[in-house]
Amino acid sequence: MAAFSPRAKAGDSYPLASPFDLESGKLMPDIWKQWADNDQLLWSQNHREAAKKVFQNRLVLIVGDKDEFGLYETTKAFSEGLDALSIAHLYREIPGAGHTNYLDKQPFVSELWSTLFSLTQ
Repeated sequence: MAAFSPRAKAGDSYPLASPFDLESGKLMPDIWKQWADNDQLLWSQNHREAAKKVFQNRLVLIVGDKDEFGLYETTKAFSEGLDALSIAHLYREIPGAGHTNYLDKQPFVSELWSTLFSLTQ
């Protein structure tokens, strides 16, 4: 929700506005539209040339396949969507990793720094 949601109204118990009513699950169309307005894959599909200028060879997507926040599926779908649009990027799936628990593994950190450094050359 942090990537797409507006801030909740003053007095709400949760700081972000959900596109679904948290009790009934009912869709909140006004908030859902704000989510769609911030969907990077949808934007890329609707603005192909602009997306190429913004993203081409500028994205490194790293995700653990056991991500606790459900980001594995969305990150993979974003990468596949960029592939379908022929937008070059790096995608790295970390088997068995959660959201950040791969950052303390030295081989991965070394590879990450090497990859990021290669992008600056």
